[in-house]
Amino acid sequence: MRNCVRPHAWHVVVPTTGSSAALRRIRQHVLPAVGHERLTVVVNRAEPHEDPASANPTRGSAEDLRLVYAQHGGASGARNRGLELDHCVLVFVDDDVRITRRAVEWLVDVVHRAPGIATARVLPVDAGPGGVWDEFGFDRGRDPRAWQIRHDSQIGPMEVWDFGVGAMFSVGPRCQSGFADVRFDERLSNGTPFGGTEDIDYFYQHYLAGSVISYASGVVVYHDFPLQRRAISVKILRYFASDGAFYCKWRSRLSRRDVLSDVRGWGRRLRSELLGWVSGRRGVPLGVLIGEPFAKLAGVLWWLARRYS
Repeated sequence: MRNCVRPHAWHVVVPTTGSSAALRRIRQHVLPAVGHERLTVVVNRAEPHEDPASANPTRGSAEDLRLVYAQHGGASGARNRGLELDHCVLVFVDDDVRITRRAVEWLVDVVHRAPGIATARVLPVDAGPGGVWDEFGFDRGRDPRAWQIRHDSQIGPMEVWDFGVGAMFSVGPRCQSGFADVRFDERLSNGTPFGGTEDIDYFYQHYLAGSVISYASGVVVYHDFPLQRRAISVKILRYFASDGAFYCKWRSRLSRRDVLSDVRGWGRRLRSELLGWVSGRRGVPLGVLIGEPFAKLAGVLWWLARRYS
């Protein structure tokens, strides 16, 4: 277990492909909130870059950004590289998130009081009524209150999305807890065929290890999600496939009631959208909802193929 010289020190880690567009977003929306000394950008060399010119950024720094490198594992590999940094509390931030200093400090304060994970409410930049993400029902139905989940809460894998999402969250203080060995699963990472649930899997590992999972909707950060309906549909279907792989990994903790509840929930969503379609209300495309079980099955088959290959 790591011993901290400064137990209240914190640091922000941003995993990224290192593209020029990603580095520009980090400079605009992350660096001003935390400052150079508290920010490390982890460039993942295993993921394709958006443009060849940014494929080999200057080692060690990119002007005002401190860069380190991960050679494999997609976003999980980059985040695991961040876990190796010598700081007690780490705040992981995606490279397309807009944050504030207040949000970071709140997340740090929470994990000092209740060691484990703290997540904030993440909304799309286009989050207002009538926006495309509002049509898709993003964030609808989420508990608006702050809460904490402890290990005795009996949370199953299908309920883990209630923990929040990994666009911005804090971990620590690892030097004062027994959770330093929990790592991100590189098989579930972005960059794999059905990757994208490495953050949820990491939260669940922490929960099973006894961490406290804290969430507060009062702290809001904004995520630059895609705004085209087709791009959103593809992203959601990939998340469904990721869910399938994640559920398969933790299938020993799934009950028949969990599976039936998931099926019933899908049926309710499909019925609601069918009624909306008949009445002329625009919502989640029916192709996305109809494709949900098939995408999850694809994730299950992919996970089993990886395991037994």
